[in-house]
Amino acid sequence: MPEVGPIQPGKPGRGSPGGAPRDGALPAGESPGSFKAHLNAKLTARRAKKAVPTAHVEEMMRFINKMGEAFESVRLVTKYPPIEKDDALYEVRTDRGTHRLIRSRDGSYTVFN
Repeated sequence: MPEVGPIQPGKPGRGSPGGAPRDGALPAGESPGSFKAHLNAKLTARRAKKAVPTAHVEEMMRFINKMGEAFESVRLVTKYPPIEKDDALYEVRTDRGTHRLIRSRDGSYTVFN
């Protein structure tokens, strides 16, 4: 039968739920920059989700130019769930002010001033 000795309180070991090892060693397979790289990848993916597709920007430019205004920039406000009839809400800046455009799933636009 193996001998069992007393456990000293306040000293977490390597396998204990006390957190990271006290000697500063990292878990196997991790490097000091891996967390930062993982975080940067997540932020890049989130920015890509918020990006406006080039085809939509071109459609909005034509739409705004037909209204007689000069297109400056566009920003995605919200993307609607697939069950909605509308696709997304955009905020478009022109030379005459800011407009909100709703893009429908069929490609048509509705303007709100």
